[in-house]
Amino acid sequence: MLVSYPSDRRLGYQALQELVLARLPSEPFVLVGESFSGPLACLIAASRPQGLQALFLCASVARSPLRWLTPLAILAAGAVPFHAAPSTGLSWALFGAWAAPAQVAALRRALMQTPQAVLQHRAKEALRVDVTASLACIAVPTFGLRASPDRILGPSASARFTAHLPGYREVVVPGPHALLQAAPRACAARVVEACKAQGIADVS
Repeated sequence: MLVSYPSDRRLGYQALQELVLARLPSEPFVLVGESFSGPLACLIAASRPQGLQALFLCASVARSPLRWLTPLAILAAGAVPFHAAPSTGLSWALFGAWAAPAQVAALRRALMQTPQAVLQHRAKEALRVDVTASLACIAVPTFGLRASPDRILGPSASARFTAHLPGYREVVVPGPHALLQAAPRACAARVVEACKAQGIADVS
């Protein structure tokens, strides 16, 4: 089950948390959060929704690595022309050597279908996010899928997960920051393996 965010509204993490919580399945499930959605997945897991079996954080962080320059970063994010040339700079950052024509075309469509103001708002939210305090409330097994090479996040990006989530386990998956899009089969295999190791059934 994939939960899409509204493309016509500037929603922050708290508003998105309410939206996703209202759409969670009634049967047991695992939660996967990638990149921008990682902190959101942490907030949702910390609220301990009924049925949640495990949490998977893919190419994400608990705290923005750029918070130390947040005011300047937010100003910069507000000026980023996301609609300008996604097939060059942004696709290079997200896909790198894994960029394929179909992925670049999908990225362009997604960006062009989302208002510039919404994209800039999400960038600002990501730059100032910090859900470290919520990690202590997460009670389910938590796993990390770290992209390598990741042109947006470095190897130390998951340090807070390791420090604040006892039992946190991370595996490296060859691929770029947009890991679920570039290496879906490898990521799915890691999720299934982790779930089986935890005795979580009916994961496919």
